[in-house]
Amino acid sequence: HLRNHGDLLRLVDRHGNLANEVDYQAGGDWPRLAGGGGSSLELINPGMDNRWPSAWRESDESSKSQMATFSCTNIYLQRKAVGNPSDYQELHLHLVGQGQALLEKISLTAGGTNFIRNGDRLSTNGSGGSGWVCQGNHWASFVTNSQLHLVAEGHGDNRPNHVEIDLPDIQLNETYQLKFDARWVSGKPRLIAQSWDHSLGASFLLEVPRNLGTPGRINSRFSPAPLPQLDGLAHAPAVPRSTDPIQMTVRVASSVPLASLELFHRPDSASGAVPWARAVMHDDGQHGGDALAGDGLYSAQLDASRTNGQITQFFAQAVARDGASATLPKEGPSRPALFVVDDQVIPRDLRSARIVVSAQARREMAEGNSPQPGLPFPLLSNHYYNMTFISNEREVCYGAAVRSSGSPLTRTTDLQRVKFKLPPDRAFRGHTKFSLDDDAAEGRAYHNRVVRYLLYLLGHPVNENEFIRLVVNAGKPALREDTEPVEEEFLDRNFAEGRKGELYRIDDEWWFQDDGEGSSQGAEWSYQGSDPSRYRTAWLKRSRETEDDFSRLIDFFKLFSQTNADQRQIDQLLDPVATLKVAAVRGYIGDYDNFTMQRGRNGFFYRRPADGRFQLLHWDSDEGFLTGQPLYGTRLKGWIEEPSRKRLFHTFLAELARLVAREPLRFQTWLALE
Repeated sequence: HLRNHGDLLRLVDRHGNLANEVDYQAGGDWPRLAGGGGSSLELINPGMDNRWPSAWRESDESSKSQMATFSCTNIYLQRKAVGNPSDYQELHLHLVGQGQALLEKISLTAGGTNFIRNGDRLSTNGSGGSGWVCQGNHWASFVTNSQLHLVAEGHGDNRPNHVEIDLPDIQLNETYQLKFDARWVSGKPRLIAQSWDHSLGASFLLEVPRNLGTPGRINSRFSPAPLPQLDGLAHAPAVPRSTDPIQMTVRVASSVPLASLELFHRPDSASGAVPWARAVMHDDGQHGGDALAGDGLYSAQLDASRTNGQITQFFAQAVARDGASATLPKEGPSRPALFVVDDQVIPRDLRSARIVVSAQARREMAEGNSPQPGLPFPLLSNHYYNMTFISNEREVCYGAAVRSSGSPLTRTTDLQRVKFKLPPDRAFRGHTKFSLDDDAAEGRAYHNRVVRYLLYLLGHPVNENEFIRLVVNAGKPALREDTEPVEEEFLDRNFAEGRKGELYRIDDEWWFQDDGEGSSQGAEWSYQGSDPSRYRTAWLKRSRETEDDFSRLIDFFKLFSQTNADQRQIDQLLDPVATLKVAAVRGYIGDYDNFTMQRGRNGFFYRRPADGRFQLLHWDSDEGFLTGQPLYGTRLKGWIEEPSRKRLFHTFLAELARLVAREPLRFQTWLALE
């Protein structure tokens, strides 16, 4: 059993001598789909250096699956109606994570009539009335030969991260059959189909073929001749000044002599249409700043005539004499590496994090504020943009990705709050996913930090965090808090086999119109029937998404909602100690904007794999430290006020009062150091 996200594989002969080894990763310069996306790692040619990721490709599984017919029958209930019929009479499709599926013959029928119009084409005007509208992290979906290719960069939702089409003639209380043919192509095979109000549709698992990979046969990515290999592309200095010459280097291995090795570079622009210039890279010890001839490290030097604030895009391309070629970054001009010239001096009191993102990406983000329907990247799009990450003006990581973050109430497109991720083969301090919040610059610098420390003192898992200086391109440094997201890396760090548990993000259930306007209601611990669609948009799955199994969550809600529920049975499903620690800290600081208090949002609900019990996990206390707040809200009132739990709750409150007020030396020392 090999790990999807990387492992060291060593082959030894019968005498115990090392014959070969590879320390593989998944993603970044390594093939992404081999990380649990259905593909195998395949060596391109045995004459290539297989220690380098450029020697490997993901096996081609795209044609192995077979079309199958899927269907469901529901009554259209029109549970909610906001705006015009074109806003709420819609069909949405999305995948639960990164992947691709192929659909055809999509119909929604009643009485022999298909109520899906133009289901064999993309929209031509941004309206779901003329075809499929593809948005957010499903923007790359397309139609060919009347087949819908559903392409997802991440988990879809009922916000703008899906594809949708209008259903203008459906009628309340009518029974409809949704039917289509589909097959898996790559990635996660779970497809969600639902009407805007969630009364039509279902969850469908597409079959993944059993004959994956090419064991015992020629690799599907085999090349008869070795290809040139590139590795370690770098620019220096990491953040050059306008007067600095810029040294560009890349390491090359090729068993076939090279015909050329060139660095393609151009100034960044909003249009992305500036022609590429070329600079020849040398390994002769004489040109382009190359230090040592014949060491496989090729160099080129760019002039120092760049202006302050200018961003440069670049990639390297090697062409062998037999015509074979390779680029690095491997996507070449579509996802180039980036650097920025900046003459300012960044304060060194804190770690700095610089993100370099193109003007075209910034323009697309800004367009997300427009109320114009049909834009591929509206405000709540979860599409990530190519970027370069630079830590402390020294460590450089190309191929990272960034997007704006925040709720529908707080998100902007100016990268004030961001989520970014690094390639899986280039983790920073053991992490590949990051969340930067602007609370530190908004007068709430210690709200979350104090809450996390209080939870830590009570023995509850909390996020790692650090104040940093964020620089976007060559902008002014801004104070931010780098907070470890609650996701698989966090779970693995805090729980045994943590990612095998069930993680749900608690959020408002939102209903959006085509222009982006929306209404919401908070999440509840309430039973709404056995249909997972009633829970999917307020209890957002963030682990084991392919299973799409809400049964244990629903079982808990069903028991919790019973008037005369056995409290011992509830405690077998919900850990009262861990949950009351979170509730006590939230109540102690008057943190009204979360699930234990006044709002059905801001937190995570996690079912541990070790014992199968749920608990709350903290997230977001920027609205805390308010006076006049109750210690808990109505959602948890009855549960907390059961006598044994109320005593335990008061025990934690008393402990917090002791730590902060009666015996405050440790807390005051920590706060002073902060």
